[in-house]
Amino acid sequence: MRHCTKGGVPIWCFCFVMIFPCLSFLQVSSGSNKVLGWLINLVTAGGVINYIVMCVTYIFFWRAVKAQNIDRRTFPYKGWFQPWSAYIGLGWMLFIVFFYGYSSFRPWSVENFFIYYTMLILAPIFFFTWKLIKKTKIVTPMRADLTWERPTVDAYESTFLDPPVGFWTEIIQMVGIKRQKGGVDRRRSSVA
Repeated sequence: MRHCTKGGVPIWCFCFVMIFPCLSFLQVSSGSNKVLGWLINLVTAGGVINYIVMCVTYIFFWRAVKAQNIDRRTFPYKGWFQPWSAYIGLGWMLFIVFFYGYSSFRPWSVENFFIYYTMLILAPIFFFTWKLIKKTKIVTPMRADLTWERPTVDAYESTFLDPPVGFWTEIIQMVGIKRQKGGVDRRRSSVA
C-alpha cells in the first residue's frame, strides 16, 4: 500500500480510495439501492457514535483536569460553556442514536431494526472486546497524564511568527477575502 509513483502518488492507496465512488452505481437497481441504504444507515450511526465518543472523551478529560487541580486558563485553547456543552452534546447525540430508527418500531420490523441499530449493538461489543483482549483499563482522573507532550506542543507553537487568526477570519480567507500574501502561518525554520 505504501508504494509510490515517481511523482509521489501512493498508487495502491489511490486505487483503494477510488473504489468507493463506484458505490454510487448501487443506485441503478432497486436491490442494490436497498444495500446502499443499509450502508448509509451504518455510516450515519457510526458518525453519531463517534460524536458520543468525543463528548465522553472530553468529559473524562474535564474530570482529570479538575482532579489534578489544573487551571484551564493555562491551556493554549479552551472552549466556552465547558463541560456543560459536552453534557448537552452527549445527551443530544444519545437522543438521536436511540430514536434514529423509530420507524422500525411501528409497525415492528426486525429488518429495519437491524438496519438502524446494528452499529449501536456492535459499538459496545467492539469496545469491551478490545478492553478484554488488550487488557487495557479505564484511566482514573488522577492517573491521566495531561502534560507529557505539552513541551513539544509549546515548542512547535512558539515557531509561529504571527498570532493565530480567528475562526471566522480563517473561513473568510478560504474564499480569498482578507488573504495575506505569503500566508498567515509564517514560521521560524526550527523548533530549537
